[in-house]
Amino acid sequence: MDIKTIELTALANQSCSWQWRNFTAAQVSFQLGREMMDTAPFRYRERVRVTWDGVTVLEGTVRKCDAALSASSYVWQVLICDNWQPMEGTTFFGSGDGAGRVGFSFASYSGIPSGATEKRRIKIAAALRTVLANARTHGALVTDYVVDVDESAWIWDTEVACDKHASLLRKFLSSRPGMVAWFDYSGVAPVLHIADGDRLSPVTLDRITHRLAKIQLTERVDLVPPAVGVVMTRGKYTTYSLVHPAGADLHQEGCTIVQLADPRDGAVDEDDDEDGVDSATYNYAKPEVMVLGDPMPTGPEDAREWWTKKIPELAKVPGAVFGVIQRETPAVQGQDAANYSTEATKYELVFGSLSESCTAIKWCEVIFKQYVYIDSPPKKGFELIFPHKKTVTVNGEKVTRYYNWLTWRGITTNVRKRYYKVDRQGTIGPEDGSAFPPPSGGGGSSEQPWPNYRPVLASYYEMTRTAPWAGSVEALTAIRPNLLLGRQLSITGANPAWATMLTVIQGITVDLFSGNTDIATGVPDHLSLQSMIDRQQQLYNDQAAMDARESQEQQVEDQKTELTYDPNARISPKAPTVGPRGEVIWTAAPKEPNDYGFRVQLEYNENGQKTGATITPGKIMLNGRVLGDAPESKDLPMMEGEVWLNLLLNESETITGMAVISSAGTVDPLMLLNVDGNRPSRTFYYSFPLAVIKGDEVIQYALGTIQLPVAGGTYYPWGP
Repeated sequence: MDIKTIELTALANQSCSWQWRNFTAAQVSFQLGREMMDTAPFRYRERVRVTWDGVTVLEGTVRKCDAALSASSYVWQVLICDNWQPMEGTTFFGSGDGAGRVGFSFASYSGIPSGATEKRRIKIAAALRTVLANARTHGALVTDYVVDVDESAWIWDTEVACDKHASLLRKFLSSRPGMVAWFDYSGVAPVLHIADGDRLSPVTLDRITHRLAKIQLTERVDLVPPAVGVVMTRGKYTTYSLVHPAGADLHQEGCTIVQLADPRDGAVDEDDDEDGVDSATYNYAKPEVMVLGDPMPTGPEDAREWWTKKIPELAKVPGAVFGVIQRETPAVQGQDAANYSTEATKYELVFGSLSESCTAIKWCEVIFKQYVYIDSPPKKGFELIFPHKKTVTVNGEKVTRYYNWLTWRGITTNVRKRYYKVDRQGTIGPEDGSAFPPPSGGGGSSEQPWPNYRPVLASYYEMTRTAPWAGSVEALTAIRPNLLLGRQLSITGANPAWATMLTVIQGITVDLFSGNTDIATGVPDHLSLQSMIDRQQQLYNDQAAMDARESQEQQVEDQKTELTYDPNARISPKAPTVGPRGEVIWTAAPKEPNDYGFRVQLEYNENGQKTGATITPGKIMLNGRVLGDAPESKDLPMMEGEVWLNLLLNESETITGMAVISSAGTVDPLMLLNVDGNRPSRTFYYSFPLAVIKGDEVIQYALGTIQLPVAGGTYYPWGP
């Protein structure tokens, strides 16, 4: 076939660009100068090959060659699309039993078996090949194709009605969003590839070499939900829910939930108050909640591991010793609930929410304290963990001990692992912590009147376990697109995490006029759990009709008998309201006072018992002159009560005696010179209150120095 070749590098100054987006047609656009009456250089749908320095980067047909006026010049505006474009406008007609039809069951009339033991399932890989073969047969696809998709991946069968080939391919993409479609021009002839994202070859761009000027890539940890689920509703009431992983709590932050209308027939009887939704037949469809508890510390032996989870810095503190435990159960909102108990303090609630309807699983809000200490000064940055210090006697020696009462406040429970159902009875699961057994009996079919969403939830959950890197990369150089198509991208010379991210390239734009390349990465924007569920619902909408065609009326009837809509769904059980909650409560470290004179301090032994008290000697001054330090000994004779300092002075202003006692002594202040210039020759007495000891608290009355007062009616001698 004669095909015209266009060299892109020769059109770099003609507003030339190359664009591609996943599962759509790649296209090249450019302008050509012309005279007013020139004939168009290309015909509509004329086949062309586009090269870049002789290397083919696109092969397809001309889709536009319009005459235009640009900047006072006559130009041809040309648009060329690759061989995907014809599939956007051709209809997928059935083959086999459905030959010539536009409305049919895909599996029944496309000529392929379901490929699965379960009825009405179709394999995605087989379905892709069927659509591509049909397009190839009818001329919509002129190239060979290769499908590299997990052969076990499946979706429900679907009714096809006037679907275009490309549209149908994108429907399969919505059920497996990691797939990428692109044309490979490296061989003798172009080949269309459709492959799973994790099977793509890697490509690495260097920030310097490829002149990456703008990199906006975000690790979308927000797209890693802890659980995903579907909730069925009827009017204002929830009638059914499904969660993956099984037993997970949909109340957690970041859960992805899709709400759907319950498709079952029936009307709500506002006046009927019978058991209804809590009957044994219906109860198995109620949400099941798994409750997990982590054992609380019971003493010094098992405390370190638990506290290190709460305060990781403790792992960096060698020699930390844990001591006694204190528990408080403060008054809290909700303590009047039927499932509240001050005895439920054995386990920390770490997973699952509790409902008042289930009184067997109890909860309590606890203030948990534990004594911890070290006998060496804390390293810089760890002062808040050990904000207090005291002097203790260990093996007969006095050491400075740094300590704290670690405090945690949170929700505890009485179970290690247990399931319960959110029904009015609060049905409790097996004592061994295992899940509820599957429903049995009734003689009817176990199928529900809606699609089996479990595979969709499981697929979406597994797909979102790794946080994708999403965003864009801009290079100040034109990169040949065949180097990027069908690749997983990594970047070196920048953020080290980008060197191994392997994010799937979803879009490429190369502007040869400006010399820039824009790359879009991540998961396609239009794909989400909602779109997957919507697609699954659409795939299932015609399943009842298929059942009728397959003479399965009895199974449908049994299904209706078992799952007749309960008119009392409005009588909802009490919703779970108490979930995991807990935090370490920090208190500001007290400001350590300077070691002033007359400061009284308490001493403790290694068991925390008070063993004595000490005092720092202070200065005694008279008339601006230091007479000496008092008291003589640092050890105090008392551990409780008042602390008084008694002093004796002679007429020469010399301290002749001192003592520390527990009550006030005699007071007879020093007399200065009389009017006649004489001073009595006798002893003078002073008594000063220094502090009072009340238990473990010291109230200080005097700190620093003591200035001795003198008796009234006397005066200092003249002179300096």
